[in-house]
Amino acid sequence: MNWRTISNFLHDSIILGLTIVASGAFYSFLILWVCLKTIGLDDQQNQIRIGVIFMSIYSIWGIIYLPKPLRKAGLLCGVFEKRN
Repeated sequence: MNWRTISNFLHDSIILGLTIVASGAFYSFLILWVCLKTIGLDDQQNQIRIGVIFMSIYSIWGIIYLPKPLRKAGLLCGVFEKRN
């Protein structure tokens, strides 16, 4: 491995990780807000549980499905491509 491969891998990992965390937090916040408005959650412990559950679900979904749209947008270098 040369330095360019390592640099591309780190770049892709950071972009993918930050995108998954930011979008997971955003959608988790939206779902939590809807739950607060509709069923009136008051306990902070329940809010944290719902937030963590949806954040982890979205993170798993993002790891599986998010790299392809990011690669099409040109944000990833292509280190994660499948090799034959």
